[in-house]
Amino acid sequence: MKKITIIFIVAVLLLTTGGFYYYYSIINFKGKEQIQILEDPNIKSFKQVLELEELKRKVVYIDVWGTLCGPCIKEFNFSSDLKNRFINEPVAFLYLASPYGRPDDNFRWKKMIQEKKLNGIHMLLTIEAYDDIWETLKDSINTLYQIPHYMIIGKNGKILIANANRPSSKEKLYAQIEDVLKNY
Repeated sequence: MKKITIIFIVAVLLLTTGGFYYYYSIINFKGKEQIQILEDPNIKSFKQVLELEELKRKVVYIDVWGTLCGPCIKEFNFSSDLKNRFINEPVAFLYLASPYGRPDDNFRWKKMIQEKKLNGIHMLLTIEAYDDIWETLKDSINTLYQIPHYMIIGKNGKILIANANRPSSKEKLYAQIEDVLKNY
């Protein structure tokens, strides 16, 4: 009986320690190689997002998504082709994650980035910045607060295509980005 109790205690310790380590490794993920995590709770507006140094003088493809959004996650399957198409161009890929106000938002966000190997620049938005995106877009699109949502920003930092094609549209999206690269 003592032997079984000791084995049980050791098993519980290993499982809980491993689970804690996994959670800790996800929550402390700061990015690697071509994944850049930007965590700044002082960013309260979409304008502040667009003024980030990492985006200056680049065409920016923005993906507004959520960790609980099935269609958002499905579109990630097409992101590698998109990035490979523009690998030698001044194009940045910015992923803006919707805040759900849940205690596990940060964990779910970073876990998804790692699982999907989403190269690019990532921000988990503050509620203020998320609301400001839709306030900024309200005169340019028909449906607010609907994700996934995509935009293309010119090298001048201005929204040029407020309702861009999604990655799965492939050639249509590539043409939009190429047009912005050539003309703006």
